[in-house]
Amino acid sequence: MNIKEAASIAISKLSAIYGYREAHNVIRILLEDAYGITNLSAERPFEDLTNFNEDIERLLRSEPVQYVTGLADFYGYKYKVNQHVLIPRPETEELVHWILQDLKQKKKQVDILDIGVGSGCISLTIGKKYKFARLCGIDYNMDTLNVARINSKRLGVPMTFYNLDVLDRSLWGALGRFDIIVSNPPYIDEKDRQVMADNVLLYEPEKALFAGDDKFVFYKTIEELSAQHINPGGAVYLEIHEDYAADVIDIFRKDNRQIELRKDLQDKDRMIKVEF
Repeated sequence: MNIKEAASIAISKLSAIYGYREAHNVIRILLEDAYGITNLSAERPFEDLTNFNEDIERLLRSEPVQYVTGLADFYGYKYKVNQHVLIPRPETEELVHWILQDLKQKKKQVDILDIGVGSGCISLTIGKKYKFARLCGIDYNMDTLNVARINSKRLGVPMTFYNLDVLDRSLWGALGRFDIIVSNPPYIDEKDRQVMADNVLLYEPEKALFAGDDKFVFYKTIEELSAQHINPGGAVYLEIHEDYAADVIDIFRKDNRQIELRKDLQDKDRMIKVEF
C-alpha cells in the first residue's frame, strides 16, 4: 500500500469522528510528526504501515493526535507532550504574544515565574523570543516537570524548576521575586464535565483542567502569591474562562492595580493582565 492510499483510508475512518476536514488535518499532523511524511498524495510504498495502523486505532479511540505523536505545535515550535501535560491551545499563543509585545521595548533582564508550568510552552516560548528572560517554572507533579525539562533542552532555553504545589503557602519561601508571573491555571467547573469532548476528558490531565470545589481557588492563590513575590512595576498575565472574567478581575481589584481584559480571536474574554 502506498502513502496516498493509506492516508485516504485513514481519513475515511476518522471522518466518522471528526468530520472530513478535521480528519484530514489529524492525518496530516500524524504523518508529518510521527513519520516525516509531508505529502499525503505520495505514491511511494508506506514503509511503516503496521505502526501507522496502530496509531489510527488510538485516534479512533479519541486519543489526541498530539499524544499519539508525542509532539504539539506552539508558536512555531514543536513541544514534547504526553498525558502528564495539557496540549497547548491557540488562545494560549495569544497570551504569549501579548507578553512578548509588552517585553519588546524593555531590553533588560526580566524574571518570569510560570505557575503550573506544564509542557513549558508559555515560558519557554517567551525565553526563546526574548533573550533577556530568566525563567522559573513550578508544578506539583514531577512527571510534568520532567516534560518541561525535556522541552527546555529541546529549545535550548535554560529554566529553573521547582516541584511545588502552589496551593501550599508554606512552600512559597523557595521562590524569589519576579517581574512577570504567568499562569494558565485549572479553571473548569465540574458542571462543565458533561459537555466536554472525549479527547479532552479521557486523556488530558484532570488536575490541570478542573479546579475542584472552588473554581477560583488558583486565582485567589495567585493573587496572594503575586502580592508577596512580584517586583514593583511587575505584571501578572492569566488565562481565564470566558464566563468568569468579572469574577477573576474582582479577585485582583486591590490597591488601585491596573487591570486589562482581552478577548481572543473568537471574541471571547480569555486573558487578563494585572499591573502591580
